[in-house]
Amino acid sequence: MSDKKGSTAGKFALGAVLGAAVGAVVGLLTAPKSGKETREDIKNKATEVKGKASDAADSFREEAGKRGAEFKHKADRKIGDTKKFLKREKGHVEEFVEDELDDDDED
Repeated sequence: MSDKKGSTAGKFALGAVLGAAVGAVVGLLTAPKSGKETREDIKNKATEVKGKASDAADSFREEAGKRGAEFKHKADRKIGDTKKFLKREKGHVEEFVEDELDDDDED
């Protein structure tokens, strides 16, 4: 999954949670209930939304950790491949230099 898709999904989830919270508050405030009942309903909805937001944050944190570990693994592999390449090329360069120096000595 690309970063753009992950970012879009995160924004969508945040928008959904915020939209649900706003809708719930508007619904509670326009319902024909006493002030005490309305405040209790708002408190309950706020607790519910807080839980959903916490779950979403935990999910995001977990996904970010997985992606970070994948990136580190890929980077470590690339670094290892690059080191192998450089060691191999170093040997070729050393051979070339020795050959050139030997050729110069013969002249």
